Amino acid sequence: MHFSICIPTLNEEKYIGGLLADLVTQTHRDFDVVVADGNSSDHTSEVVRTFVNKLKIKFLVSPQRGIPYLVFLDADSRISPDFLAAISARLTAHPFDFASSILIPNSPKILDRIIFSTFNYLFLIPMRHIQPAAFGAFICITKSAFTSINGFPENISFGEDVELSRLLHRRKFRFHLFRKPAVLFSTRRLDKEGRLQFILKILKAFFYYYFKGPITDNSSFQKKVLHEFGKF
Repeated sequence: MHFSICIPTLNEEKYIGGLLADLVTQTHRDFDVVVADGNSSDHTSEVVRTFVNKLKIKFLVSPQRGIPYLVFLDADSRISPDFLAAISARLTAHPFDFASSILIPNSPKILDRIIFSTFNYLFLIPMRHIQPAAFGAFICITKSAFTSINGFPENISFGEDVELSRLLHRRKFRFHLFRKPAVLFSTRRLDKEGRLQFILKILKAFFYYYFKGPITDNSSFQKKVLHEFGKF
């Protein structure tokens, strides 16, 4: 099973090294890495280039042809050594078209674990067959499914990963929600904005999305929820 790990970056010098180091330790070795950088002004590129002798890594290059699965990871996510091996085993036993995982914060705070455990068990897990949601911290998708909907919707300012999931589900693509292997996502945005403010923003965006539709560039709600990629 071959994977292409796609990592979008913008000023991620403090975090990208951790994720790439995790990829170096993967027990499943049939993968390459594509880092798509948005013209970072820090040392992101230099950090990435320190891994060129440790990984099959490309910088500012699209995935090569014929790769069946694309894996999208946030630059500040962390993964276990058996991450790709576990995905490969699941694909072999029960193939899927796109997948994500429950949300596990990379945080020592009990409050963070309570917040996201509640979200996992009240929303993500019960809704995985009704209206699945794949979040940007980790998305695995077949190349054919991804291209069939022309990739991520570019006119959406907030929640493009959720809209991607909705479009895929509408076309009857098979979804899987991983509980293991774990993907740890960074809580730096919560630390910056505050837990309560972040939760309220997400809830407002959630209700707007389900009652009025996607939050596009021209949406009146856009300025209230849009966060600049790479800002934190």
